[in-house]
Amino acid sequence: MAFKLSKEENNQRDELVAKLEIAGTDIDAAVILANATLETLLLPINEKIAAYNEILAEAKELVEDVAARMQDEFENKSEAWQEGEKGVAASAFITTWTDLDFEEVEEVEIELIEELDLAHRDDLENAPSEVGRSG
Repeated sequence: MAFKLSKEENNQRDELVAKLEIAGTDIDAAVILANATLETLLLPINEKIAAYNEILAEAKELVEDVAARMQDEFENKSEAWQEGEKGVAASAFITTWTDLDFEEVEEVEIELIEELDLAHRDDLENAPSEVGRSG
């Protein structure tokens, strides 16, 4: 007796291969749709972040201008004034403005769904049907 699949087993395998092909195609389509949806959902957020960053750049410019002007005014005062109570307070004020952090907000990113390994259909289809034969 030869080791081989029966006609019924071959038919069942062929049916399962076809079902796996359809199910795999459905998964691939769902992943493509999900990734497109995720990218579409992120678009308006990132557009708003870009607009925010434009305003932030203006704020950063103001901060730098204020800090530079105050530093100039501070440096134009006498050493005695700088070391006095008003000078120490002015120095702290300048430091507060100088230390403000206005780095841009990074755009939102999301890891998209990677293509899934759906080789099962091929594995089943290519499994030997009898000793010494494949597929």
